[in-house]
Amino acid sequence: MNEQFISFIWKNYYFDSSNLQTKNQQPIQLLDLGKLNHEAGADFQNASIIIDDIRWFGTVEIHLKTSDWFKHNHQKNPNYDNVILHVVYEDDLPKSEIQRSDNSAIPVLELKSRINPLIIEKYALLNNEKVIPCFLQLEKISAQIISDTLDLTLNLRLSRKAEDVRTLLHKTQWDWEETFYQRLAEHFGFKKNNEPFLRLAKSISLKIILKHIDNAKQVESLFLGQAGFLDNLEEVQNDEYAQNLRKEYDFLAHKYELKATKLQRSEWKFLRMRPTNFPTVRVVQLMTLVQGQNITFTKMIHTESIQEVRKLFAFKLPNYWQKHYDFGKPTSKPTKFGKNSIDNLIINVLCPTLVCYGQEKDQPQFIQKAIKILQEIAPENNKITRLWKGSKILNRNAYESQAILELYNNFCNKKQCLNCIVGNNLLQVDNFFIENYVT
Repeated sequence: MNEQFISFIWKNYYFDSSNLQTKNQQPIQLLDLGKLNHEAGADFQNASIIIDDIRWFGTVEIHLKTSDWFKHNHQKNPNYDNVILHVVYEDDLPKSEIQRSDNSAIPVLELKSRINPLIIEKYALLNNEKVIPCFLQLEKISAQIISDTLDLTLNLRLSRKAEDVRTLLHKTQWDWEETFYQRLAEHFGFKKNNEPFLRLAKSISLKIILKHIDNAKQVESLFLGQAGFLDNLEEVQNDEYAQNLRKEYDFLAHKYELKATKLQRSEWKFLRMRPTNFPTVRVVQLMTLVQGQNITFTKMIHTESIQEVRKLFAFKLPNYWQKHYDFGKPTSKPTKFGKNSIDNLIINVLCPTLVCYGQEKDQPQFIQKAIKILQEIAPENNKITRLWKGSKILNRNAYESQAILELYNNFCNKKQCLNCIVGNNLLQVDNFFIENYVT
């Protein structure tokens, strides 16, 4: 039992509201329970209640016990002076008056005897320490409810990621190509190196790269030099390729005043990585893709199928990098950019950008295109998606795996069962029916 549960009971009218009275036997008539407040102040805002024939407008505060009012020092806080009703599960101070900062009394309503015991019992089943609190009860949930849940969480995830794109778009002054380039670069870090990759892309804008797009040597020197990989090359003094790139970079860095934003090699994470995933290799892969000019947002939005999108990611590394994973460090296995890596970028870069573009241009077909792409990509297989194995929540494609990730991260992991469609459905008792899935 906690305050969140009492707020859930109050918000959804899950209590016996007949013959309501305050602790002082004043009759209560509920006109508007108020809207749940996620900011500082009382729990429910804009409530309307008639108490002893007087209509009140204000806020409602929720606690487990009446004494919590004093425990939280609300009596000294002017932000609670507009509270018109103190709703508690248990009134543990029958002789004490709850007061505002001006010493005026606040009516108290106890719900303990008015809540159906079955809903408390059902909530107890969800209020556990399991990674997925409802896992053992999912068999009780209909396929439609599960489908609605995944649709909702996928939309939440796409909207959140589209907002990240919009934030970046604002910083690039609404340049879609620059935004897509920076977003692509960021996710080339594949989580471990996202931050330095984004900084790298911001330090050498797409406009600068396009000025040298016909000169492979200059583009390579810009990326590798700005990443900090052309520093301290004393150990490879006989590596003609590396030394030539260094000279080229010094010229371009001076021309565009780049050294102030240049990264250091120490800022990249190499530890516990296979050489084929080293940031040196990833930077070269990004550089090659950008130089090939296939991975542009304009080309991406005009593709007709997932197969066409994947083809745009085809590239051939420069000769040197077909035989090396770092300067002076040869490899017998040429680096490959696999289908899983491509799909990861499509999921995390292309689809959110399509959603943002569709929203900004008021063209929902691009949002539908993003959804269709996700439905055509194989499901992600990671420690979170595997948690649901053996349940009714299936992981058949990237649409569902992305929805599962959002469901877990924002509901299960945060124990937000009361704001989840599945959790709400499991708490239905008799005539109690959840109409609004999420606040």
